[in-house]
Amino acid sequence: MSMHDKYRRQGNLETYIELLKMGIRDICMPNYGSFLKQDLDYIDKEAKKHGFHTMLLIHDRTRTDGTKYKSYQRIIYRKGLNKRAALLRVGLTKHPKSKSDHMTIGRILGYSKNAIEEFINGGLLEGAKN
Repeated sequence: MSMHDKYRRQGNLETYIELLKMGIRDICMPNYGSFLKQDLDYIDKEAKKHGFHTMLLIHDRTRTDGTKYKSYQRIIYRKGLNKRAALLRVGLTKHPKSKSDHMTIGRILGYSKNAIEEFINGGLLEGAKN
């Protein structure tokens, strides 16, 4: 991993920890995923240092050639929110996802109703193309 990647990864985590500490977010996901669970140990360590909890997500993936593999993410959440974190994990690892699944995921992550609707209806994806 390059020094740039390490810096960016740690910066993302610090930002999410700060959002949790300030009460702006109750649950967040500070990483995009990894092929090795142990690559996410830094998230668990830093979260616990600040009194937060983590939950591992395991994604079952399929490459274009049909071979199966797993990737991993960690959810960070405030004390007492393990049921919501578990619901988020179920929604994020479900394939395919329904509109209802996307709405639940968005609400748990703290997005506004308008932002969730835009995402579901392709508005955010359309805006990214322009």
